[in-house]
Amino acid sequence: MTLQDTIVATALKYIGEEEIEGNKGFKNPDFEKLMKSVGWATGEAWCAYAAEAFWTTSARKLGMGEFAEEISRIFSAGAVHTWKNFNAEVERGNKRFMCLDTPQPSDLVIFQKYKNGEKHWTGHMGIVVDIDGEKYTTVEGNTTRNPQERDGIAVAKKHRTIDFTTKPNGLNLLGFVHIV
Repeated sequence: MTLQDTIVATALKYIGEEEIEGNKGFKNPDFEKLMKSVGWATGEAWCAYAAEAFWTTSARKLGMGEFAEEISRIFSAGAVHTWKNFNAEVERGNKRFMCLDTPQPSDLVIFQKYKNGEKHWTGHMGIVVDIDGEKYTTVEGNTTRNPQERDGIAVAKKHRTIDFTTKPNGLNLLGFVHIV
């Protein structure tokens, strides 16, 4: 099984996991342990931590511990900061990742929040698990099933469309991070 296949399978495995409302922890102690293993702390938003956990757990499962550590070094607790980190890695010549405008299964999908036409430092992220032309399916943590919302209480599957149109309010697509 490839790393990309393992990431997709790992993300799908956690659909339905729920937080204790208010980012106070998780209903499943094993999922909480996984989240804490990548740095999540009580009270923090956790979409980026879930994506990091899915990527690093998959790499470790395949005996790629050093690569998992590299991934953890690049990830941030915030989606927008993680996007900037991966772009900086690619610009420095790291050939293990690509930042793209088109998704592939296992990619990170990263969004930035806009409010009244202004970029906000917050965002959202998930894992691409399927693609059908301009439509793609993700597994996202700290979300709802509504594709226009980012904050929620669960790991859920969402159906989205590739759309780089800047909207004055809500989530705007930044791009996709691909493992080469």
